[in-house]
Amino acid sequence: MTEGQGEIAKFKAGSDAKFERCFCKACGTSLGDMATGNEYVIAASALDDDPKIRPTLHIHTASKPDWYEIDDDLKKFEGDYIREQ
Repeated sequence: MTEGQGEIAKFKAGSDAKFERCFCKACGTSLGDMATGNEYVIAASALDDDPKIRPTLHIHTASKPDWYEIDDDLKKFEGDYIREQ
């Protein structure tokens, strides 16, 4: 992300929450957790164009729907990879 930080609304679910939920102030699109250390996690639904990169891992696999099959060799994390490193 290179611009538009002023258009981001942030919500923290409570004093013990580890992450902020970020949303576009104009349209309400969920942006995910914008920054955790040196990592930027942006929801794919926030992208208008193909970013020319592909997934490198899967997160929250323990809570995926039963009907969703992960059939690749990418690294898998049962929860959030930031906390499991």
